[in-house]
Amino acid sequence: MGQFRKHQNIEALDRTIIVSLIERILIFREHRVEIVYRWHNEFHWQTDLLLQAQAMFPGKEAV
Repeated sequence: MGQFRKHQNIEALDRTIIVSLIERILIFREHRVEIVYRWHNEFHWQTDLLLQAQAMFPGKEAV
């Protein structure tokens, strides 16, 4: 999450940012592009934890 926070207000991409955040870019014939971010599993894991916390404590918000 630190890498994403570090680059949260970027206005343009450069090689350093791309290398630090993106694992690979897949381009398909049917005009579809898929971007796989580094640490995507960790990001999903943290998102799942937040959703579980919201389910356990309905009506509460994180600050």
